[in-house]
Amino acid sequence: MHSFGGNWTTEKLSILSSYLSFYLTALKNQTFNKIYIDAFAVTGKFTVDKAQEEIEGSVRLALNSEKKFDKYIFIEKKKSFAEELSRIVDTEYYELKDRVDIVNDDCNTALTDFCKNTNWKSNRAILFLDPYATEVEWETLKTVSDTKAFDGLVFISI
Repeated sequence: MHSFGGNWTTEKLSILSSYLSFYLTALKNQTFNKIYIDAFAVTGKFTVDKAQEEIEGSVRLALNSEKKFDKYIFIEKKKSFAEELSRIVDTEYYELKDRVDIVNDDCNTALTDFCKNTNWKSNRAILFLDPYATEVEWETLKTVSDTKAFDGLVFISI
């Protein structure tokens, strides 16, 4: 089980969950595809500060949202975490499996490639960035911004 954070971690995840719901409600009548991107997806569940209670992470919050995104992209650099995410999607979220891409790569590379290879006339996205430190490069943020299609950029650092 992945362990990190503190009481602020559960608070920021609650804010994220509300934000996703508001976003999907506000854009429900729009014709473009709505994409959720989690650049540091981890494993879907974790414990806070080595506590025993498991908490749903950002991946599960997004997948469990009452309203659904058209596409989910979970970027995770650590191979074992990416494999666990695949297992979770395959077994617990099989009805959304066709909408989910799990990318086992550095977030800077994955985000840059995605931004450059997506038709932004027919897509909009939310990007959830929650790095451990300074893993996100300025050039990556500039590439994201240059798309002019990210309606929400959530940058929360623990």
